[in-house]
Amino acid sequence: RLDICGFFRFLGTLENIRNVDQTLGPPSKYLTLKKSRVTNSITKEKSGGYRLYFIVSESQNQVILSSIYSKKAVQNYSKEEIKNVFKATHLDIQNQQLIPFICSD
Repeated sequence: RLDICGFFRFLGTLENIRNVDQTLGPPSKYLTLKKSRVTNSITKEKSGGYRLYFIVSESQNQVILSSIYSKKAVQNYSKEEIKNVFKATHLDIQNQQLIPFICSD
């Protein structure tokens, strides 16, 4: 949790988050699908870190976490797995079933 919060705090602004790492699929004026690596603060290695998939909601100016996994546990998601992750998140958005992820100081 601290590593994810640190990642977003380091980026600081929604504009910086929009421009981070890799965009998956064509950009949309409503949602941008993103993938990034987050360093594990214990091991200090990206290879021992996390892969983070998230959505930037342009209409609501918010970031929605879709999936996070350890690079040691899973090498990479397949294209089909990535599609499924974002489809499930999109359904959660539509059904208003998102759970807030709050970084406290």
